[in-house]
This record gives sequence, structure tokens and C-alpha cells, in this order.
Amino acid sequence: MRIWKVNCSSAVVIGLCVFPVLTHSAEFNSGVGLGVRYTNNAALEPDNEISDTIASGEVRVGAEDLEGPVVYNLGASARKETYINDSFDDNTYYNVGLRSNW
Repeated sequence: MRIWKVNCSSAVVIGLCVFPVLTHSAEFNSGVGLGVRYTNNAALEPDNEISDTIASGEVRVGAEDLEGPVVYNLGASARKETYINDSFDDNTYYNVGLRSNW
């Protein structure tokens, strides 16, 4: 029984010495956004001005690690825009990004 306690204690000490070198903490973030905009010229034309209200919603997620020899920042988002008076079709935008330095 005493051998098991010594081996277990050794494993914990070795683990505490090795894992800080092998692992890094990452910061995770997320967000949700809602918005409403009004435009008096949705078509962006001088002669054919169309007024409309645009409702939008967005979801964002990301992660960042600034420790160690390789640092990275990655994120993704999705945004949907809806024209309330149907002056244009609804649009959905997807973005994904990754930045890394060594």
C-alpha cells in the first residue's frame, strides 16, 4: 500500500512540473447582438430613393491564446439582416478568421 502512495505522489509532482510547459490557457468569448437601422435611401441611388428599416441579429464566438511560442486569435460570426418593408431580400453574412504568430 505504501508503494502506491509514493508512485501517486511522484506522478502528481511530475504532472505539476510538466503540464505548465505543455498547456496554455485560452480565453473564450461569445456575444449576441441585435440592432435596428433606418435608411431613407436603401437603393443608394439619387433618383430612386427607397426608405426602409433594417433589423439585424448577430452571434459571435472566439478564442485567444497569447501565451507560449505560438499565439493565436480565432473567431466566427453569423449576421442576418432583414428589410422590414421588403425593399431587398434578406441577407445572411458568415465570417471566420484565424490569426497566428510564431
